[in-house]
Amino acid sequence: LRLELAGKLIRRDPDRAAEILQEETPGLREAWKEGRDLAFHLKPWYRESGTFDENLSRQIVRFADRSGINISVDGATGLDPQPEVELAVLRVIQEALTNVMRHSRANHTIVRMDGNEKRLSIEIVDDGTGLSADHRDGFGMQAMHERICNVGGSLEIISKPEKGTTIRITVDC
Repeated sequence: LRLELAGKLIRRDPDRAAEILQEETPGLREAWKEGRDLAFHLKPWYRESGTFDENLSRQIVRFADRSGINISVDGATGLDPQPEVELAVLRVIQEALTNVMRHSRANHTIVRMDGNEKRLSIEIVDDGTGLSADHRDGFGMQAMHERICNVGGSLEIISKPEKGTTIRITVDC
């Protein structure tokens, strides 16, 4: 509505129209960015050539490049999980990194991967603001729990205000 107002004002009060456009631009950019991220998350996923670890690392690097956040990948699982486990883990990591990008104000994030026999463990650790003491899980956090529980795994969120957040995923392959 405010953009429509700016359109009507452009000839009679160009300074006010410019002011409105300037005020609305950040919100429009954020909405566009969120729409792009949503489309990315909904896009069907397919496994590229290579191992689970290589694909996961490649997806994380792409996310870092798109988002501009500083992410490093440490370790490897050495595993080849079932496709439904692979997809669930990938989507949870994407959601966790999206939360880092949107909310945490982190300077650095580490994705640690480990595996033994047929169990994989992944931690996403950021040095951001952490969750507030009165934090309530939103849709994204609930979806992360559901995805991992649906493949028989567990997800733990450890966070303290101003101390960063760790998301720990453990799942049998």
